[in-house]
Amino acid sequence: RYILNTEASHNVPTLGFWPFLEDFSKDIIIDLNHWTNGWVHWNMALNLTGGPDWSGSAGAPIIVNATGQEYYKNPDFYGMAHFSKFVSPDSVRLELREDKPVDKVLTIAFERPDGGVVVIILNPSNDEIDFTINESTNRLTHVIKAHAIQTYIYY
Repeated sequence: RYILNTEASHNVPTLGFWPFLEDFSKDIIIDLNHWTNGWVHWNMALNLTGGPDWSGSAGAPIIVNATGQEYYKNPDFYGMAHFSKFVSPDSVRLELREDKPVDKVLTIAFERPDGGVVVIILNPSNDEIDFTINESTNRLTHVIKAHAIQTYIYY
């Protein structure tokens, strides 16, 4: 049985609005941490006025300018691409335990079919945050800047 989030979008057809990347990244991490198997944007591509869409206007990862025969990749396109690049099909979500939970960050981890482990960290706050990833005998200490998403992969 599969559970997919299939209806996420913003109601404003805006070009280059970076907070949308953060919003969708939060949504993806929260959904995948709560037993969904996947996440799909409501509209992958719309025109400059946010259509065609049943509600009349919506945002999309790709905005098409049909008269100019060009398209624009919005920041949420790159957010979705980020997850798609590192979390390959048949990856299995891993439990993350936080020694010192930080309410400001969102985290998720997966084991990939190739044996790699992926850890994705999103910091939607205005503060830099120090963190450490401990896995068996390996340890990584790093800083995530404000409003950043970082991915770590190791084998």
